[in-house]
Amino acid sequence: MLYILTSNRAVSLQNVARDVHSVASRLGLESTVNLYLMALPDLVKRASAVISVMTLDPMFTTPWILLHRDLSRWGVANIYYATVEGRLNKIFLRDWMRSINLVANSEYSKKKFEEAGFKVLGVVHHGIDPGAIEEAKKRVSFGDRYIRDKIGDRSGKVVALTVSNSHPRKGLAWLNKIASIVHQKDPSIRFLVITEDRGLNYFIDNPAVVAVPDFGRLDRSLILSIIASADILVFPSLSEGFGLPVLEAMALGVPVVHAELPPLMEFSVGFTVPVKDVSEFDKSEIGLSGIIYEQHIYDVHEFADVIIQVADLVKTKGSALANYRRKASAVAKKHDIYLLYPRLISFVKPDLVVAELGSVDEIASEVLGYIEDVHGKSPSPKIFRYPGGDYFIKDHLMNLISRAPSTKFVEVFGGSGYMSMTVPRDKFKLIVYNDIDELLVNLFLVIKDRYEELQKRLALLPFSRSIFKRYLEDLRSGRIHSLDPVEKAVETFYLLQASMWGIGLSGKAGFAVAREKSMVAEYNRKISSLPEIAKRLRDVVIENKDFRDVIRLYDTPETLFYCDPPFLDVGEKERDTYYRYTFTEADMRDLLNILSSIKGKFILKLPEDNFKYDFVKSWVESNKYSIYVIEHSWSMKKTVGSGRPRFTTYLVYNYLID
Repeated sequence: MLYILTSNRAVSLQNVARDVHSVASRLGLESTVNLYLMALPDLVKRASAVISVMTLDPMFTTPWILLHRDLSRWGVANIYYATVEGRLNKIFLRDWMRSINLVANSEYSKKKFEEAGFKVLGVVHHGIDPGAIEEAKKRVSFGDRYIRDKIGDRSGKVVALTVSNSHPRKGLAWLNKIASIVHQKDPSIRFLVITEDRGLNYFIDNPAVVAVPDFGRLDRSLILSIIASADILVFPSLSEGFGLPVLEAMALGVPVVHAELPPLMEFSVGFTVPVKDVSEFDKSEIGLSGIIYEQHIYDVHEFADVIIQVADLVKTKGSALANYRRKASAVAKKHDIYLLYPRLISFVKPDLVVAELGSVDEIASEVLGYIEDVHGKSPSPKIFRYPGGDYFIKDHLMNLISRAPSTKFVEVFGGSGYMSMTVPRDKFKLIVYNDIDELLVNLFLVIKDRYEELQKRLALLPFSRSIFKRYLEDLRSGRIHSLDPVEKAVETFYLLQASMWGIGLSGKAGFAVAREKSMVAEYNRKISSLPEIAKRLRDVVIENKDFRDVIRLYDTPETLFYCDPPFLDVGEKERDTYYRYTFTEADMRDLLNILSSIKGKFILKLPEDNFKYDFVKSWVESNKYSIYVIEHSWSMKKTVGSGRPRFTTYLVYNYLID
């Protein structure tokens, strides 16, 4: 197990730690993130390697430094991935501290560590998750809503955003002066500052600034969407070891204004303000600090003028702004966490990941080529294993569907989406996939819009019981819901494809084994087929609604609703719990009542025992609906040494066929 340690003190370093964890997971490593210091005996017993993502402060982080010294003594591979915002205070430095395995997050940090006598193994810049960036761009409306809620109507205004804690080195006192100067010259520029409660004191009685104490209270995806929705990111900091928000804004295409701090100038293409002088202070909010912070002093009037110039570019959409976005995008791509952090992990896992391997994308592309050459593609448009399903009765279903007098098709209980992807496009001009399970819906959205990312991540994952168990625990604990959309899709796909009968999302599944076929080959063929599935999904509307709502929403005389509900949960059969969301008798009664009153047509698929319930039979008979009976093998049951048992399915429908 790779343990990634950080603290709850710095939000940005927590994000870095989680990103390192995401990269480790893509590389097939078992890893976990802890926001606290762990005891040495626990790590010696459990850890194959340890990475701490921390500021190197010889006063505050002494226990972490001591832990890393002792991990080396016990033979546990480890690195201290560190940042620093100035000169280390020699009052608190001890010779034993200099023995740790240190990796710096910038050339600036490396220089400061070496000046203090540390040996630095290397420099690995902080990076950004391209999936999180793309998701923030898609969710820009959420950020816009947040901004409007704080500052009111944005019409005619340029929003200058700052996201910062309240430490003096962050320059909020300087920002207060800058905002006042800007307001006098251009009152259309409004400053929104997301900070801590203590940070509000910097902006008392300043009409140019709306300051809110939401720093550390908003999740990362919302913060990124707020940045994406802002017109300018203002970064007034005096001291930094890297400056991750600047890189995030660049990746989002938002212009950044900042002083020419040395670590920022290693990567930024933003709109900069010259540093006039460098001074030092060693007072934290509670007294002496282990870091003598370097204050990079700039002129607040010059900073204000640059903000006004950038605001003019925003208003006029000038070419300089377009040029900035092109350059910023190019730099951001080089700071992809999946390119940078494999090298970081290589310091503790040299046999698995080495710095010379090249980009993860290149590796994944090679693996995908190998998979396709050896295993080919799946012959079925059913992209993952799923309980029930329509594959074994597809010809009967397609015959009935094709003869419906309808031009719109809605798969109400979408599941594997087989019918949405195979119904004839020349007949149905509107095709809707719907499922109440948000994990399934997210998976289909990612396949539709970001299949290349999903395919590469899956290609690098071995078909492994240990990975399946880890993802199953993520599902049971709810952690899966905190992942970015692509990583969530990875775990969802894996849980479905690597589980017995495809019931992975039930939380009760076992790892799939088979004597007659290679589960690895099947898994690889499904991965190879993702581009084809993405093509099939291009014309499919994807909904995440309760069946009642989606039927009401799409009900027209031209609509055909295909209803394949989950097995009716009557507490008698194992199959009743195959799905994350159970389907009760009350649900079935609601479904029948709705179907009997719609304007459109329907096909209701029922297993033989569900069809025999009195209230179901009575509903069919009283409404004189047609019934199509199919006898077929049961795809989810097979006895060793014999064929699959036979099963009867009833298709109830409300229209005439030739």
